[in-house]
Amino acid sequence: VPTTTASKDRFYSGKEHMSAWVVPSFGSLEQLQLSESVPIPVINNHKEVVVKVRAASINPIDVSMVGGYGNVLLSAIRQCESFLNVGDESLPCPLILGRDFAGEVVAKGTSVRPDIKIGDIVYGVVPAQQQGCHADLVVASDNLVRHVPEGVPLSEAASLLYCGMTAWCALCITGDLLWSNKEGKKVLIIGGAGGVGSIAVQMLKAWNLQVVATCRTDAIHLLERLGTDVVIDYTAPDAMKNLEHSGKYDIILDCAGNVTHYTYIPFLKDWSNSKYITLRSPLLANTDKFGLMAGMVKNATEIVRSNVISGAPTRGSTIRWAYFLPLETGVEELHTLFTQKKIKPIVKEIFPYQELPKAYAKVGEGHNRGKVVVVRDKE
Repeated sequence: VPTTTASKDRFYSGKEHMSAWVVPSFGSLEQLQLSESVPIPVINNHKEVVVKVRAASINPIDVSMVGGYGNVLLSAIRQCESFLNVGDESLPCPLILGRDFAGEVVAKGTSVRPDIKIGDIVYGVVPAQQQGCHADLVVASDNLVRHVPEGVPLSEAASLLYCGMTAWCALCITGDLLWSNKEGKKVLIIGGAGGVGSIAVQMLKAWNLQVVATCRTDAIHLLERLGTDVVIDYTAPDAMKNLEHSGKYDIILDCAGNVTHYTYIPFLKDWSNSKYITLRSPLLANTDKFGLMAGMVKNATEIVRSNVISGAPTRGSTIRWAYFLPLETGVEELHTLFTQKKIKPIVKEIFPYQELPKAYAKVGEGHNRGKVVVVRDKE
């Protein structure tokens, strides 16, 4: 697919390789290696842009993927995309991780949206089956890229879309809020202080919903600043009693997954199509362990079993699994809220690009109050 002549002259002249943090083989975080000889990425279809990365965040899935997490299902998705001529089958290793980013557009396909121009400063997200953004350059679909709002730090813009789209998909797609009347809904966020939870809280408040969220003691003030109606310290002895007192809920979004979901089912509203939604499903782990077909059968069995054993359907409720999906509708809504300053990613810590393994180790520790970001230069 041709790129614009301007972009080729501007950036690619005389350069065939770039710097990237790669995973040559699956294993521990020691597998992360900085390579200066990674081939320049190419545009696979007319709707893609090449972005020179200036900031990128690290998500828990990046840390897990160093060890091969999700490889079976993600490889199958790559093969399907390659067959449809919309992706690259030449993965997984050496693998480049990193899902969301901010930087400068340096090349674009011939059918990219006309508002995206060479030199524009944008932020975006790439799905997990594609090569990531912990590199000099990343290729992204134009429908998953937006202009960075004026005055917003690139570290902040680079922290929004993966967590934001995970939260949006959980609430709007899995939780049906995209199609149902939001008015009067009450939502419980388990783990409200993390990357996904903090964006979920802000989105829900922007929609004027009632929000209860749990967190550790040291994050209470953060959630209060985000506008949470009721904040519950889950380390307190009376935490479950407080949750029950603050319920019942139309949706429970579990961003933590530390307690069996059966614990929360009694807090759902009866016979109102209420939902317990978890982001910690065994979908990818099962396909890794049992293979694609057997793993998907195992997944179907487990979601049915969870609903039956919990008794949720006997109360008019369901247990559901949620995931990140690369949907333009969600990206546009998040961008609108971001531009209107109704949502703001919480950046916990910033590392220089050369210290990316330290950033991975920080995310791997867990219990982060917001996002960990790597930057290529000072903002």
